[in-house]
Amino acid sequence: MVTLINNIKKIKNPYIIFFPFLLFYFLIVLKSPTQGIYGDERRYLIFAENLIHGYYSTPAPEFNLWNGPGYPIALTPFVFFHLPLICITLFNAILYYLALTLFFKTLQKFFSFKLTLAVSLIWACYINSFGEMKFIYSEILSCFLVSLILYCLVNAFTEERKSKIFAIFAGIAIGYIVLTKVIFGYVLLFILTSMIILWLINRKKLNHRRGLLIAVIALFTISPYLMYTYQLTGKVYYLGNSGGMSLYWMSSPYDNELGDWCHSRNIYQSDVSNSKIDADKKTIPGFTNYLYANHAKDYEQLKKALVDVVGGAGGTGGKAKVSGFTVAGKTGTAQKVDPKSGGYEHGKYIVSFSGFLPAERPEFVGFVVLDEAQTVELLLTLDRSEIQARADARFETMMAEGALQEAQALAGLGIDPSLPAMRAIGVRPLIAAIEGKCSLEEAAAAAKQETRHYVKRQETWFKSHMISWHHINAKYMASNIAEIFAFIQR
Repeated sequence: MVTLINNIKKIKNPYIIFFPFLLFYFLIVLKSPTQGIYGDERRYLIFAENLIHGYYSTPAPEFNLWNGPGYPIALTPFVFFHLPLICITLFNAILYYLALTLFFKTLQKFFSFKLTLAVSLIWACYINSFGEMKFIYSEILSCFLVSLILYCLVNAFTEERKSKIFAIFAGIAIGYIVLTKVIFGYVLLFILTSMIILWLINRKKLNHRRGLLIAVIALFTISPYLMYTYQLTGKVYYLGNSGGMSLYWMSSPYDNELGDWCHSRNIYQSDVSNSKIDADKKTIPGFTNYLYANHAKDYEQLKKALVDVVGGAGGTGGKAKVSGFTVAGKTGTAQKVDPKSGGYEHGKYIVSFSGFLPAERPEFVGFVVLDEAQTVELLLTLDRSEIQARADARFETMMAEGALQEAQALAGLGIDPSLPAMRAIGVRPLIAAIEGKCSLEEAAAAAKQETRHYVKRQETWFKSHMISWHHINAKYMASNIAEIFAFIQR
């Protein structure tokens, strides 16, 4: 072991020492390539797309400042050149490798080589980071920025020759981490206030002046974004509106500032119902706006579907009815996961209902969860010919409702073909028809075939995951009603 450490010590260069870890990180990323739809990934890509088109948020009052622009700025080259999403996660691996080497170089100024190497290796093997670098998340960039800040700060106060250069980079890095993780905006205010106080106490001390310089540079770095958010919101030092997700923002000094839920309700209830949102306004270029309905028609259709869940004939949420009110909601059933094996637990389910009332102008939201509720495993099936006929009819309905126009709009946005929006059923054949590569009839046939393949995959999944379920053919449901109730009551 001692010989190994001595051999590593001879190398000296941390970029060479930790290079095997970079290769290991590459393997982690390549083994599980992201699809760009998990968690916050889509939102970061949306913001990067917005930046390419010359803006960050949609205009007030529908502004969306859920995240700071730090990570989206880093993503813009990848989005602009339509690079595969795997390039972004490989970039994450490189950032983590650079963070590791900077961390090593910082520790080396204070501790022995052995201790520095041991601590750095522990961080290099931090298992949580392996999961984060596989996705388009800002955490890896934040790790890099923290390491860069520590490295620059240490050198700014210890290296006399290049202290000013390191101080400038430290300020820029602190500002950039504020733009990446807006909670650091409060850290910056604390640093700035502390440095001003120390500078006033002793103006001649070099470190006080240097610390104040770093804080001012950091504030200057984020000032363009602060001016932009002030233009949108009319509020000073406004960094984001994801307050409903963050405890620190719940202490905001602004009236009614409780995160985006209040803001979203206003959009649904007034702007959408009064048709103030232009149906042709592309609030998020190249992506479906999954936070807000684009126009009143979409909202009304969604609301009607949720109302039917509770009040409609055969709705699954009938027991959520409240006398004197129209209730809208959605039921759900999810199989529990075994914490030991990581697989699904047979026969154990979580049943939920979420809804709001009154549906016409929501004032109350409810969410009910039953853990390991007693459930009956019924699977309604149809003959293959009936399913295929329904699938074909569904596509014809989509065409009648403007599927071709939607595909044409998507094609005009120049979106990466690997993104989920471009791989939706029917999109590729319709775009091929628009580009003259095939006839519309051939495109329709190909799209219907894609639907049949999707149905076949669903049937295969049912057969492999619902073996023990009681299968009932919907065609004979009326005649089998006695059998169904007998099965439920067992």
